[in-house]
Amino acid sequence: MAKQPPIKIKPSKVGSLHTALGVPQGSKIPPSDLSVKPGDSPAMVKKKTFAKNAKSWNHAPTRKTAAKVSTPPRPDNVQSRVSAARKKAK
Repeated sequence: MAKQPPIKIKPSKVGSLHTALGVPQGSKIPPSDLSVKPGDSPAMVKKKTFAKNAKSWNHAPTRKTAAKVSTPPRPDNVQSRVSAARKKAK
């Protein structure tokens, strides 16, 4: 499957759902807030639907999550054997 291009969100619209729902930026929006209510505008319905769908996507790790999932350092003897094997392969 071909890699999909990233979704473009207008900079002025980034964070507008958080602001409208009163949820602090950077925290997760509770599922109860994402349910479409009868008085919601068409734009709000689109934003809530997009957010519900985006939760199910396989998100690539960000710098923050990649830092949490770092690999432990290798012991010195393993590191030297790996670098020796790489030099030999060249």
